[in-house]
Amino acid sequence: MEEIEIPPDAAVAGAFSGCTSLKSIRLPARMEMIDSCMFARCTLLEEIEIPEGVTGIGIEAFENCTNLKRIILPSTLQTIAPRAFMGCKSLKKIKLPDGLREIDDGAFSGCSSLEKTELPDSLTDVVWNAFEGVPSMMGVKFERQRQSVPDYLMIDIEEEEEFELEAEDEEDGDEYDE
Repeated sequence: MEEIEIPPDAAVAGAFSGCTSLKSIRLPARMEMIDSCMFARCTLLEEIEIPEGVTGIGIEAFENCTNLKRIILPSTLQTIAPRAFMGCKSLKKIKLPDGLREIDDGAFSGCSSLEKTELPDSLTDVVWNAFEGVPSMMGVKFERQRQSVPDYLMIDIEEEEEFELEAEDEEDGDEYDE
């Protein structure tokens, strides 16, 4: 199976996991959630557009989709669950939408080709290893001048001095410069 069109209101958690010949997916317009493991290990999948109305991407939804190069996220997206894109080593760029509030445990862990990630102002929770193993996190662009940047975003970053921002440590109120 190289191409699928998922019908509205289909219960598909894990339904296409490991489908190594899947290249193309069309998601229904009325979808609210990308279920857990929905497309995990679909190794030929290169691109997907998630429709407006989707508010969450489930646990390991696209985990180890090693050829996934491009993903278009909807403006309605609020949460990215643990390991949602873990191991998507071909993913180069992703635009996180305004309105995104949470990036959970290991969401982009091992996305070693990721070149640039912009974090929206709406982001309130980024778990400590959300971008673990992503060497290019030096390209992070903050959408406002004063942004609280937790230490855990600095995992695997060799040249932290490249970050030019002032931030306030939320735990003790101390200001620091990176």
